[in-house]
Amino acid sequence: MSEGWLLMAMFLGLVIAVLTARRVVTMVGTLRARALAPAFYRRLARWVRPRSYSEADFFRADGVDRPWIERRRRGLDRLSEILRAQYPQSRAWGAAVREGFSDLRFTDANRVPFPFQRVMRERFELCSGSDRLRRPPPARPRRRMDARRERLLWPERGGLRALQDLDGAGP
Repeated sequence: MSEGWLLMAMFLGLVIAVLTARRVVTMVGTLRARALAPAFYRRLARWVRPRSYSEADFFRADGVDRPWIERRRRGLDRLSEILRAQYPQSRAWGAAVREGFSDLRFTDANRVPFPFQRVMRERFELCSGSDRLRRPPPARPRRRMDARRERLLWPERGGLRALQDLDGAGP
């Protein structure tokens, strides 16, 4: 009876070893294609916190003297007031859709380096939108040298399509 249990334990051990070996081989084979950086960055993000400049640090980020700090502050205030007065509809539209439209929150100030984003968001209600769609102008054909002959090509979704051969032969 104990031989039966021993045989069954050995068989179970063999099955587990084969499955584990198969998984290890698959992991090793796909290791080069695996993106290890995201997992590393998630762990690193626990220790590295984002740093935003205070308003005072914002204007003296490059170590300038007091007169330049005041000049920058006045210039940024003036630009902010001009944009607020010039585009009230855009500001109202942005305020109405900002919370429900995640892409708008993502793109509003991400063109500004991270330490400067907080001050820029406070001073500017960064948003742009359109209440109508305009059709883009048609793409112009372009020439490309083919190995056999020159062909007139038209940009098309999924690649280029030949309109006609310049030498009269079909595609």
